[in-house]
Amino acid sequence: MLIDPSAKEAPAQHPNPPMSSPKARPMSFFELTAPRLCCAAALCALVPCAAQITPLGDPPVPPVLADQPLVWRAGVQWQHDDNVLRSSQAPLADRIGVASVGVRLDQTYGRQRVELDAQLEGYRYDRASQLDFNALNYLAAWNWGLGPQWGGRLSLQRRQFVDRFGQTSADSGLIRRIESSESAQAGYRLGPGWQALAGLYARRQDQNDPAEPDLALKGAELGLRYSLPSDSTLAYWFRQGRGQYSGAAWPAGAGDFDEIEHALELVGLLSDRLRINGQMAYLQRDHQQLSERDFSGLVARAGLNWALSAKTSLGAGLVRELAAYQSSDASYFEGYRGFVAPQWQASPKTSLRLRFEGGQRQYKGAPAGAPVGVPSRRDTLQMASLELQWQALRQLSLSATVQRDERRSNQPGAQYRARIVALSAQAGF
Repeated sequence: MLIDPSAKEAPAQHPNPPMSSPKARPMSFFELTAPRLCCAAALCALVPCAAQITPLGDPPVPPVLADQPLVWRAGVQWQHDDNVLRSSQAPLADRIGVASVGVRLDQTYGRQRVELDAQLEGYRYDRASQLDFNALNYLAAWNWGLGPQWGGRLSLQRRQFVDRFGQTSADSGLIRRIESSESAQAGYRLGPGWQALAGLYARRQDQNDPAEPDLALKGAELGLRYSLPSDSTLAYWFRQGRGQYSGAAWPAGAGDFDEIEHALELVGLLSDRLRINGQMAYLQRDHQQLSERDFSGLVARAGLNWALSAKTSLGAGLVRELAAYQSSDASYFEGYRGFVAPQWQASPKTSLRLRFEGGQRQYKGAPAGAPVGVPSRRDTLQMASLELQWQALRQLSLSATVQRDERRSNQPGAQYRARIVALSAQAGF
């Protein structure tokens, strides 16, 4: 997969796989709850592979040498994109080379677990060399445990990517975003199945588009989770934060806002073959000086992973979006997206993945000074891709991908079509 259709302000959370423990001692609070410290981990997983970001809800592709605690890796990718700038007129086709080096560490020391996943990537364009850039992505986390009652997680994360849905032109080039986050979480076991949770978080988004502001958000969260013996959980979260937009179009203090979120999260294992996950939240953002940019509403995600047989599986999901989008004629967008992603494991080393995704977005909240009588922007998004992956050696994975993107819009110049072909190789040591 080559694009990242996730909402702009939500940094992807890294998956937190179950941690094995010696049978000689009982499992600690953290070892029992680590897989569920953040429901977003089950909904959106970032796969550390050169230039490939698994879209929302897709089952993550196992990395090379996934069973080793320490892996050094290197990767190369060749892409042909027939509309690099996602332009509605005079598309620019180009060949793109991507090279990457990285390291992954996942090590347990008693009740403590250390995670590190870092990767440096270089993007080089054959014709449009002005678009060349380097990206640094990483996740560093310490999952701590203190006796059988206390546990938690400290993490730092950064990802840099090209926003394929951003507005681009030959002059401004591609829209590149950097999303970073820091979080500290702690949990206390109240009794059988019940856990009380608390945390602090800070998030930031920067981009090279002068028309959009940068964003910084800090806040705190409180939660209560109930876990069933069947490995299913239900949790409630209350989050409150304060943030600000910054940039040339935002005078000091004009971009300050307060944010409140009430969220219900469900992760369920219905059978050995079927797992579901979901999140439903009410989000409210109030701007201290620009009330016309306020918005509130429902945010929801639901997905399933279903093992149909020993060789076939199905991923599917539905998303209700609500996110800030600061421009001269809109303050936020809302919409729906759905996807279906079947997979066939042709052999122990070969798999074939198909994905269809579609949705709509409507941009709302026109600020003061926006054109009067102009209909609000509406977009229809579609994506289809086919990926063949071959585990040539235990240390080497090869893949080939074809993908088609399309956006239709009632705003002149916002529509586009693009076709992408990519060949990738990743080695681990």
